[in-house]
Amino acid sequence: MKTIQFLYLLCLLIKSALTSAQITDHVSIEIKDNWKMHRFGNNIWYPATVPGCVHTDLINNKVIPDPFYRDNEKKLQWIDKYSWEYATEFIVSKDISEKKNIFLHFKGLDTYADVYLNDQMILSADNMFIQWNVDVKNQIREGINTLRILFHSPIAVGMLKRDQWNIEAPIGFNLDFGPGISGLSASSDFPPVGPYTRKAGYMYGWDWAPWLTTSGIWRPVYLEAWDDGRIASLQIVQNSVAKEYADLSAYVDVQSSRPLQADLLLKYSIDGKETLIKSIPTTLVHGSNLIPVKFGIPQP
Repeated sequence: MKTIQFLYLLCLLIKSALTSAQITDHVSIEIKDNWKMHRFGNNIWYPATVPGCVHTDLINNKVIPDPFYRDNEKKLQWIDKYSWEYATEFIVSKDISEKKNIFLHFKGLDTYADVYLNDQMILSADNMFIQWNVDVKNQIREGINTLRILFHSPIAVGMLKRDQWNIEAPIGFNLDFGPGISGLSASSDFPPVGPYTRKAGYMYGWDWAPWLTTSGIWRPVYLEAWDDGRIASLQIVQNSVAKEYADLSAYVDVQSSRPLQADLLLKYSIDGKETLIKSIPTTLVHGSNLIPVKFGIPQP
């Protein structure tokens, strides 16, 4: 069986009146090191893992016991009543800081999060399921940069939304631990608030899952920088496949910072051998450009 790999950064050639130059200046850096976290209002910081969540970081730092052991689930219901803050520092080189476009790309924040870059608020997130792209050209600086993310209690915010909407929304499963969780009852002091938040429903308890309503940076964070353009995404659609031939389509989203004439080079690799499919002359407008490309692979 052949191993087929599509080259994600396809190659974008920008044309001008005098020269043509291949775009190789798109920089993507994952911000995954030196993270720390603490309960907001408490100055005791712990090392954190990103991607991850509050509960796993507390487990890794031996702050809480295994939530799946005996009745520990009940004893850990205090965690989601607090807000938690994550922070890190990262270094930006002079070359990156001088790029025309600099963005922070958050692939997943769970859930109510205020994001600060160098003490300037750049984002207020409220949905676990979507990605966030933030233009930080004016906030980023050469050298050390500080990134902080404050996650508000999903229970506290959920109760506010429940009161604002004044609607009793249906829930998937009701876990009532009753009195005894630090003197609180899940069904009275903290009624179910899962339906009011764009967050995984199982975290509020289900027939197959414990009630552990966590928060955190659950998907990677990237710093992305470029000048004229970048290939933001690539989707491959399989139209039909036979033993002799595979009919495919590629949909390429090219982000351009200005109107440009460009050549899009689409390549793939079969068993390590790179093959050029085609070169497509393209006129780019400022912003997003979705370019469809039909192609085929013989004897796939």
